[in-house]
Amino acid sequence: MKNVNAKGELHMNIKEQSDEFRLPTKKVQSFGILQIKFIPFLTFGHSEMGDLKGSSSPLQITTMVPSPIFLWRFKVVLFLLWALCCCKIGWDSVMRMSIDLRDLFLYEAFLYYNPLLLVTMMVWLWGVNLWVFSQGSVNYFFSLYIFLFCF
Repeated sequence: MKNVNAKGELHMNIKEQSDEFRLPTKKVQSFGILQIKFIPFLTFGHSEMGDLKGSSSPLQITTMVPSPIFLWRFKVVLFLLWALCCCKIGWDSVMRMSIDLRDLFLYEAFLYYNPLLLVTMMVWLWGVNLWVFSQGSVNYFFSLYIFLFCF
């Protein structure tokens, strides 16, 4: 039998509880931390006949869980810190080279990475194009068909 007390907390008899040990009853978010209140379903002192001798209120356990927004922002900050360290190390390495070696290195890097950057930019812009078409009411595949087979 399910009972709800004045605070809105849900209590169940041992016979009715499922495989779950705890049921979240209250969620409070404050300062980037998600607090979840649990009520365990261990009711010591109750027999199967339903008598209430030795009954006590259930224990309340509060678990601190970081909110998903806080975790996402933390990941972004770590990524930016990593990118800044990589750029600093690369800049220092290139600036230690002599002028001739630096010019040769930058020329070869440009020759090697320019096609890759162009293809990457082309695929990214195609994705932007697909996103713009999906936001509007224009049928992308019909437009592509007209472009490919009519011109």
